[in-house]
Amino acid sequence: MTLSREEIIYSNQRRLRGALLDTKTAKSYPLARDLASELLLYLDDSKACWMLAADRLRTILAVERVDGGFATPQEQRYHPGQSESLSDLEEIPSLSGIIVSNAEDGMRQLWNSPKPVVFRSIREERAFGTRLRSDLVRAGVGTKMAYALHDETGPFALLCADRVKRGEPEWATWQYDLFEDISKLFLGPILGAARSIGEQAAPPDLTALHSLSKAERKIAELVSRGMSYKEIARTTGRSVFTVDHHLRNIRAKLGIVSHAKLASFLNARFLGNGPGPANAPH
Repeated sequence: MTLSREEIIYSNQRRLRGALLDTKTAKSYPLARDLASELLLYLDDSKACWMLAADRLRTILAVERVDGGFATPQEQRYHPGQSESLSDLEEIPSLSGIIVSNAEDGMRQLWNSPKPVVFRSIREERAFGTRLRSDLVRAGVGTKMAYALHDETGPFALLCADRVKRGEPEWATWQYDLFEDISKLFLGPILGAARSIGEQAAPPDLTALHSLSKAERKIAELVSRGMSYKEIARTTGRSVFTVDHHLRNIRAKLGIVSHAKLASFLNARFLGNGPGPANAPH
């Protein structure tokens, strides 16, 4: 018998509650336990799970930025800032719009590491190429701690915590240990389940391509060519934030959660052989 979506969500909530919260381990991490309890309420909304996790983790670790998103090491690119929490104590630049090549030495190190990786000085980090270092420094990143989240299928997401601008260059032992434990014990299983539930959702709505506005359609075409947020902004004469706003609307209309999946879908529709908006009215 095929389970309904509601039954799948409930089954995962019950399984994770038993595995994560009804154990001695959970009692050792009261802040993580509270976070896990909240995340289970949003298991059917992976975006909400990510945003809540980023917000709470930034507060717990006392850092200026936490961001993350679904990705795999097999993909050519990773898009930071898919879900991002920024300190409101000062103006912190967003990482949204930056594109990272998974071929970078630092990215391969991150994907393959069983433990969080600390990049102590982004400005001096030679595991990253010149362009990536420049993008991160421009976004104010001084030092970064990152980890590839795993589930039973392998690595499926990246999670990063940043000290920004004049933040302390060294990570305290408690920050590293807490980041590792929360990521491994709680966020990996919960966000992995949220991803799995999301993938069982209805496929992208092809008819919604025809509902894109003229500006959204133009941006969708540029995304299909593999352009970054910044490249799209330069081409269209819009700001990165405007481009991000349009892309959020496009994802909402098509029912696609991640930017990587959106780019793949649009590439197939605009440049591939799949049915697309070629005959859509303008």
